[in-house]
Amino acid sequence: IKKFAAAFPEDKRVTEVLLKGTEVFLHLGNFVESRTMAQQLMQHKLSTEKDKYVAQRYIAESFLKEEAYGKSEEEIKKAIALVPATDRKDIPMLERALAASLYKQAEGLKSEGKVKEAAGAFKKVYDTAPNTDIASVALYDAGVLYEQIKDMDNAINAFQLLFLRYPTSRYTPVAVSEWGEIIESRGAYISAAQVYEKASAILEDRRVREDLLYKAIILYKKSGNVDTMYNSYYKNFERFQTEFPDSPKLIELTFDAAAGREALKDHTTAKTLYEKTISLHKRLGAAATMETTITAAKAQLILGDYKTKFYEYVKIIAPVEENHKKKEGLLKEALADYTAAAKYRISDVTTEATFRMGELFEHHKDAIMASERPSELTAEQLEEYNYLLEEQAYPFEEKAISIHEGNVKKTVEEGIYNLWVKKSYERLSTLVPAKYKREEAGKPFTGDLAVNIPDDPD
Repeated sequence: IKKFAAAFPEDKRVTEVLLKGTEVFLHLGNFVESRTMAQQLMQHKLSTEKDKYVAQRYIAESFLKEEAYGKSEEEIKKAIALVPATDRKDIPMLERALAASLYKQAEGLKSEGKVKEAAGAFKKVYDTAPNTDIASVALYDAGVLYEQIKDMDNAINAFQLLFLRYPTSRYTPVAVSEWGEIIESRGAYISAAQVYEKASAILEDRRVREDLLYKAIILYKKSGNVDTMYNSYYKNFERFQTEFPDSPKLIELTFDAAAGREALKDHTTAKTLYEKTISLHKRLGAAATMETTITAAKAQLILGDYKTKFYEYVKIIAPVEENHKKKEGLLKEALADYTAAAKYRISDVTTEATFRMGELFEHHKDAIMASERPSELTAEQLEEYNYLLEEQAYPFEEKAISIHEGNVKKTVEEGIYNLWVKKSYERLSTLVPAKYKREEAGKPFTGDLAVNIPDDPD
């Protein structure tokens, strides 16, 4: 081939022969000979623009095959500069080869322990060839390495670029999490929440979107700005409910939002959200977890506390019969909520709900005894009236005792001894001192008393 080219330099077939020889030697792995012929072709006076471009491309490819990535980078850039108008379709392929050369150089630096240099080299892949699929991988690697050397600003920049330029990359969800965690570590909870919230609206993976939106709302809460947390919740709640109707996270978020409104004294909205928490848990059915059950039980207990406040507010005063009836109705409603809370069988909730029911019966006994007396009664009639009130009130004290005894029985049967069991002991020592005052304060009861948590409160 060389002799032919030298003997017949004016022959139009010379460029074709040199190009064929370049290709043959490249495929045979004789890269030096391939490059020699490619260079001879590029210098030949009969070579066209396309001949020179193809020859340069083969030179670049030979260095890639030799894994001489620094040299291949240089030669690929030359090939890109020589691409004729008729071959512009080759540019994406050449840019990817350039990105691969740069990426391999970055990997080499990383393997040598030159982390800072490697991070910059990975970033260079994106800067040089941003339209290639390798660019997103390189950006992620750059961010991770910058994070390793505590260069958090450059790490954030890399992760942010990855999110903005390549939202569909499989590395983007992890990058967003890393980005948000860096901001969160600086105490900028609202900024981190905004990162997660924005990403949750763009990324494709359903589970990733759910997790990010959940993180966002939790961070709004963590910021300490209750109103901001609630507003973010309210803004995203319908979207969350629509996209993730079976998510256990929805229960927690609803409960947290209710607590937020309660802190702002918006009890009406809080009550609605606690009720929503319970309905969401019921909708989960068999998919409910221990965590979601605990949350629902707490919500039910709080609803009982709301009813109790209304109940305690009503006094049995004139018109006595009307207020008495109203108070008894509220008693039943509060008992129903506490009974429902107890039936979740979460020990702390069950024992508190049981204690609260005992308290309610005690309160009702006291309310009857403190009720307003008719003003027109004689002394003898008043004595008879008081006796009748005692007869009416006594069964409620008996119910209170029975309820508290049911609580203390949990120590024997289930090994539960907590604040609410202790409080029931204390109340029993006052209500039935002959039986319970003898027990040392705080000492677990070992008797055999029947539990009394009514299925349908009377």
